[in-house]
Amino acid sequence: KISEKLVGELSEEKEDYFRNQKKHLLDNAKELEQYQEQYTNGEISQELLIAAQERLTVNDTFLEALAQAEEQYYDLNNLSYEDGDMQIEYVDQCTWNHWFGSEGKIWRIAGVAILIFILSLVSADFFTLEYTTGMDMMQKISKKGFAEVSRCKLMVTVCYALLLMSVMFVIAYIRIRSVGIFGGTRLSVYCITYLSQFPLSIPVWLWWIGYVGIYLVVAIGSCLLISLITRMTKRKLPAIFISLI
Repeated sequence: KISEKLVGELSEEKEDYFRNQKKHLLDNAKELEQYQEQYTNGEISQELLIAAQERLTVNDTFLEALAQAEEQYYDLNNLSYEDGDMQIEYVDQCTWNHWFGSEGKIWRIAGVAILIFILSLVSADFFTLEYTTGMDMMQKISKKGFAEVSRCKLMVTVCYALLLMSVMFVIAYIRIRSVGIFGGTRLSVYCITYLSQFPLSIPVWLWWIGYVGIYLVVAIGSCLLISLITRMTKRKLPAIFISLI
């Protein structure tokens, strides 16, 4: 929740956020001290004191998160003073982790596994149908016709693979949007720790296009490999088994 307020360019309003939070915490402590004093003097009941403590006491997790966010924010602020030409923004780390961190990696591995599983089932049946029905003998009468059928089937399967991968990216985008806003897509990849070793100074949005492109190539490559396996085995179950391996 704190990161959502800080995402984007550094500003005076965001520094005011930390100042206001500190003032709010200090006011709460003073008010709680007054209730404690009134209870000690016998002016209020224990029930009222407990209610005041529940209302004014701040969760330790929030205090730790606020302190960490403030430290990170002012570290970035110091960097902006050291290099005025560098564009520096605060990035929501939870969202970043869902895209590129450990959670993102698990989701991508699972996505590719699901893609290969579905392609194996669909392609194995799609490409071996003519062999199991004897249609391949009729197709071989015309080499041009046989090649045309193979090309059409391959194009359909590739389009299907790209569609599946696109759906998975849309699902991933919706899931990550529920976590928070990434922000900083115009930043240089040098500004992000995860991409600090990248050889070219390009904006994150351009790197992201290449990133998505790699997985679309994986989808096409998986499709071509499974198609080749089905053509070699010419039987549905062996094709599925080898494809999954």
